[in-house]
Amino acid sequence: MADASRASEREYWRNHMLKLGPDIARSAHGVIHRTGVLDELKDCKVPMLILAGEQDHAYEVPLSHNIAQTVADSQMFVIPKAGHSVALEQPKIVNEYISDFISEHS
Repeated sequence: MADASRASEREYWRNHMLKLGPDIARSAHGVIHRTGVLDELKDCKVPMLILAGEQDHAYEVPLSHNIAQTVADSQMFVIPKAGHSVALEQPKIVNEYISDFISEHS
């Protein structure tokens, strides 16, 4: 979202996040300290699409590779010029991957 042409979108989301109030800290703490589920994913019986943001520092690409290696029927793609919010940062690319994945598994 560092693209200068998306400044108004970035400002919208900044303002939105600021309005969430102090409860967001409690929610973030819960996410940060939750138990991982990677071991449970080895039993996944459905196809899984994994999209990782190339610039994601919250959940880095190697962690997504771990998921892809754990789930037998998975496909993983790294989305360029995207961080943790791939669907917001690169919606067209994300929608194409989702559409293709659904078509392949329908």
